[in-house]
Amino acid sequence: MNNISVILPVHNYKDPILEVLKKINDQILKPNEIIIVDSSDNIKIQEIVRSFNSNNSNIHTLYHWVPKAYPGHSRNIGVKLAKNEYVAFIDSKTLPKENWLSECMRILIDNNLDYKIGVTEFKSISIFQKLVNSATFGNLNYATIPGSVFKKDFFLKSGGFLNYLRSAEDQHYFSKIGFIQKKDYDRSYLTYNDLPSNFISFISKYFLYSYHTSFINIQGITKNLYFLIFTFLTISIFLSLKNIFPIYFLEYYYLYSIFFFLTIPFIIINFVLILIFEKMKKEIISQILKILILIIVFYSVYKWNMHVANWLETSKLYIPHITKSFVLSVVFISIFYRGLILPLKRKVEKDFIFPFNWIRIGILGLTIDVVKSPAYVLGAVNYPFIQLYDYIKKTFYK
Repeated sequence: MNNISVILPVHNYKDPILEVLKKINDQILKPNEIIIVDSSDNIKIQEIVRSFNSNNSNIHTLYHWVPKAYPGHSRNIGVKLAKNEYVAFIDSKTLPKENWLSECMRILIDNNLDYKIGVTEFKSISIFQKLVNSATFGNLNYATIPGSVFKKDFFLKSGGFLNYLRSAEDQHYFSKIGFIQKKDYDRSYLTYNDLPSNFISFISKYFLYSYHTSFINIQGITKNLYFLIFTFLTISIFLSLKNIFPIYFLEYYYLYSIFFFLTIPFIIINFVLILIFEKMKKEIISQILKILILIIVFYSVYKWNMHVANWLETSKLYIPHITKSFVLSVVFISIFYRGLILPLKRKVEKDFIFPFNWIRIGILGLTIDVVKSPAYVLGAVNYPFIQLYDYIKKTFYK
């Protein structure tokens, strides 16, 4: 049975698009349609598709151009164009194994399922990519939208992906259909080989991921935690300016106050909108309690010497440089946890972690944490405007 349409969203012509198309053509169970949804602004991808078609005439290939669409939006468009009963998703950076479609379809049909979620393993080529992989995915296999196969009718009834998400649309869709991910899978059907190859692309990738994650109700307590840490650290740095730049302190004080008190309402609005739009009201009491505990901890650390030791340096309860010590402790614990504990849980080879790579892995993990904080804050500020824009677009520009 090959009543399958493979949907491939593409944007960057430098991705291994031709190699992906060849891998689709080499499937044991070939699809009878490939739909390429191109959101780029050049003709090079169209030329790649034309080159593939000239050498592979067995599979019908449909090329469709759309202006500036994120992957989820492109997939939604591809599903609507599909002419077959089943739709399979692939990305321009993921290479399917030859048994991908045959195994997924066998599982679907034998178990009378509406979908089979894809499973991807993440590979690294350079040492830096190996460090990134150790700090993020490790040697585990993960459930991913690339590699997934759906009954077309089921996908359309489920509402598809959110169009305005550049990333994390898979996590949102999983929660919408009630799919619960496991920590690891025995078998993968795809390989992802395009982890960040340098520090700049690494920061950019996780900043954008965290920014778009802030639009949806996943990692809810984590996002609030990062915002509180971000606020605590910036307050600490800001107040230290009083001693370093006493002349300009008042000017900085007003600037920070404006930022802080304008940001907090947006964080609250973001939290409320997520509850309304995503209909996720479970664990709200638990989240509120955890946030209150964090606020108490941060405030206690910051005010310890004032309220407990009364600023008496001779007091046994006085802790010199308590804020700096607290921050350094958090940094060390984070590096240790992200560089040693998590990689071992994710089955990273001990020979690679020791003796000193765990420090480099931990620093990359800490960098992700640092990058997430402002990304979550910026996303929370922008989210109400995105919802308003989406509402206006749907209401007045149908």
